[in-house]
Amino acid sequence: MPDVNLHHYRCRAVFDWMEVAIDLPKKMLTLNVGRALKTALSDPGLGGVMVTDRARKTGEHTDQMLIRLQDPSLQRFKKLFEVIERRYHVPSAGPTMQHRVVGLELSVDFYPRPSKIKDEDDRILRRIQMSELLRKHFAPDELFISGDFSHTRDWLRYSDGMTYRQISAVPGPAAKALREVPKLLLASSDPKGHAPAPINATVYVGEKERELHYRLQDKTGNMRQKSEFRALPPQERRSRIEYTLFNKGWKGETLAEQLGIYTVSDISGFQFQNNRTSLLTFELPVFSVDKTGAPALEEIEIFKKTGCVGLKLFHIGRQEIERAKDIRDEMGRLPNPTCWRCPKPPM
Repeated sequence: MPDVNLHHYRCRAVFDWMEVAIDLPKKMLTLNVGRALKTALSDPGLGGVMVTDRARKTGEHTDQMLIRLQDPSLQRFKKLFEVIERRYHVPSAGPTMQHRVVGLELSVDFYPRPSKIKDEDDRILRRIQMSELLRKHFAPDELFISGDFSHTRDWLRYSDGMTYRQISAVPGPAAKALREVPKLLLASSDPKGHAPAPINATVYVGEKERELHYRLQDKTGNMRQKSEFRALPPQERRSRIEYTLFNKGWKGETLAEQLGIYTVSDISGFQFQNNRTSLLTFELPVFSVDKTGAPALEEIEIFKKTGCVGLKLFHIGRQEIERAKDIRDEMGRLPNPTCWRCPKPPM
C-alpha cells in the first residue's frame, strides 16, 4: 500500500439518493405524481424527487412506481408519504415508513484531518494521495464475478468535461484465433493500451447499466447546473467513492437489503463502519517476475496508469489469449481467467 496513514483522514458516508417502490390503487401518469410530490418539498439547496415506472422510464401510465429522492432523510420522505397517503390513498405504513428500498447511491468521503496537516499545501497533497490510493487500489470483486466484465460500456474510463477511455485497443488487425476474445480484454492485454486519468477527472468503474457500479472523484467542487461549476472551500474538498446500487428484478433480496437497508426507516440506523469491509475493497497488486525475480516492468507501468483493475484485466486478457491460442501449461491445462485474483491487504 502507499505510505498513507488512514488515521490522518476522516471518513464520512452520505446517501446521495434513495429509491423506493410504491403501488397505487389505480394507474396514474408518473409525471403527474412527480409534480404533486415536488410541491411537498421546499428545502432550498437540497435535491428534488423523480417518479418513474418499474423500468425507470418517465412519462408512463402505471400503478407500480419508483420514487427517487435526492438528499434523502426520514423527514423528507415523511413529507412525500403524507402526500401519497392523502392524495392517492396509499398507506404510509405508519411512523416506520415500511416502503421497500430498491436503489440508492452512497458516497464515501475522505477528508484530511485538520489536526494532521501542516499548511494548505499539505492539505492538497494529502487529499491527492488519498484520491490516487482509491484509484489504484480499489478493485471490487463484484465486477469480475457477476458476469463478464467486458461490455462495451464497461471499459474503464474518466471524464473531465469529455469522456475518455483509460484502456483502448492498440491499432492493428487481431489474429483470427483472437476474434472471440472480448475487445476489452484484448485491449487490456497490451500495456500500450493503458492510460492514466488526470487527478481532476472522475473515474468510472463498471457500466452504468450494472446493478452495482462506481465513481471515484477528487472532489473540489459541485456542478449546480450542467455548465456551472462551484468550487468548494479548501476544508470541504475531499476524495470520494460513489456506489450506485439498484435492482432490475423484484424477486429476492435487493442489493440495498444486503447492506441492511430494507426500508426508509433503516436510514437512521445505517452504520457505514458495519459495511466498510464489503464496500471498501482495496487490493494489493500482484506482479509477474522476470528471470532475476524482479517485478515485470510492463506490469508496474500498467499499475501506475490503471491500478489494480487494469492489472486484473491485463492478466485475465493474457489468459484469455492463451486459451484462444490453445496454449496449455505443463499439465496440459488451459488457463482459467476467472481464478486470478489480487490478494486483499490487511485493513
